[in-house]
Amino acid sequence: MGVFRSNSVRLHAARARREWRRPTRARGCGAILALTLIATTANAQQPGADGPSKALEGKWKLELYLDKASTRTEPMAGQINGEIAFSTKAWWTPSDRFGRHDLNLRSFFGSSFLKPDGVTAFGPGDTSMVTEASGYVRGDSVGIDFIPRVDHGGISLWGRFWGDSAKGRWYRRGSDGEGHFVLRRESREPVDVANIPDGRPSVVAAAPPPPKPLTRAEARALAKKEALAKAKAHKDSLAVAAAASKAKRDSVAKVQLAARDSARAVAATAARAKRDSIAEAKVASAAAAKAKRDSIAEAKVAAAAAAKERATTRVASAGGVAPNALAASRSASPVRPASNASGGGGAAGAGATAPASAAPATAAAPSAVPPSTTPGTAGALRVRIYDQASKRFFVTTYSLHLPDGHWMYGNLRTGNGPDGWGPSVPRPPGNYEIEIANFKCGDKLYFFKDKILKPVTIDSSAPADVTIDVDLPDVPARKSLDNPAGASCTEPPPPQPGA
Repeated sequence: MGVFRSNSVRLHAARARREWRRPTRARGCGAILALTLIATTANAQQPGADGPSKALEGKWKLELYLDKASTRTEPMAGQINGEIAFSTKAWWTPSDRFGRHDLNLRSFFGSSFLKPDGVTAFGPGDTSMVTEASGYVRGDSVGIDFIPRVDHGGISLWGRFWGDSAKGRWYRRGSDGEGHFVLRRESREPVDVANIPDGRPSVVAAAPPPPKPLTRAEARALAKKEALAKAKAHKDSLAVAAAASKAKRDSVAKVQLAARDSARAVAATAARAKRDSIAEAKVASAAAAKAKRDSIAEAKVAAAAAAKERATTRVASAGGVAPNALAASRSASPVRPASNASGGGGAAGAGATAPASAAPATAAAPSAVPPSTTPGTAGALRVRIYDQASKRFFVTTYSLHLPDGHWMYGNLRTGNGPDGWGPSVPRPPGNYEIEIANFKCGDKLYFFKDKILKPVTIDSSAPADVTIDVDLPDVPARKSLDNPAGASCTEPPPPQPGA
């Protein structure tokens, strides 16, 4: 979780991280190189806020027990006892507490993480990076990180917190080694431990000697140099003015070209609209002509029918046909309805019921993740992870990378509150990638078989809130010390505070 000030330090840190992937001998060298190079950090100390983490202030007795099966080499001891103290200051967020420890980790990991000789523990001279610690309390859980400014090499503790004692598991970040721990309170008074050093040496500049008087030759040379500099400045100003004039001409030309293109587009649109109007007028004229022809045809058919009826009436009158018979013949004669070639179909169409449109697609089921009720911070990242099986948010750690995989921040955290949000992480605008590698299954540490990778874009004008939805019983896990068979997690995460 370190913040680097220069690209050279980032390159050295990346080289040190590659050393961790080599065999055991190379890892020792990589740890020394990483601790040597990451020496200049931003002074991120700040007052701690009131909250659950305030309970960490004071001095504690810490016992570390090593699972020997988790190390590749035989350790010198299986247990380390020491002390850890927390102050009222915070390092990452005001909800954390910054402190220092006095544990000799040499019995577990060799002499790579020993504080300098002759330095009093928890004193003002104890400014070594290897004694730094950062802790926090969330509900009834406690988390402590040794060497929190580095994502590899230090150890992380996670367990149940009872106020004056705690116990749980610990593991070494980026390397082998894990076990369980016991934490017991010795005092409640905060310890004034040394803050993170600024790392910038103070330099006092010596007063310059008075200048010597110039000789005539030096004065002439200086005058000549000043004249040349003045002439060059004048020439440069002329060049700048010419460049500005050319840029202005180019801008005017671009505006004129855009205006011509816009006029052409408007003319083309008008011509297309005119062609469409002419086509529509032709279609309407053709429809009117067809309707007129149909009307004439219908009139001719009606006139023919009337003439036929008159002829039938004359014949009946000449032959003495009874009026009843004539009426019967009229009623029996077929009656031809008026032709409706042009309008009949339309009437039928108007009276017909339009076919029912396809039923709308069923709305997608709403997400089972509860909505957020706390607003995020603009330009900052918050991450939460939700288990569909237990319907709970749960706490885990995640890393933040650049999209090309370069490491930036490690051991960031999600939360297990009502909304599940972890601490807000302010970052410069840009594209990043979230990586989650492990999670807690009951009181054991499980590892995802395939890491969760989630891209995210941070914008200074809006909060970047990321919700990750998983189903832990269906997520494949890889084999580890706590999970030798590589089985999926069947235990639900711890309950949320207040649930």
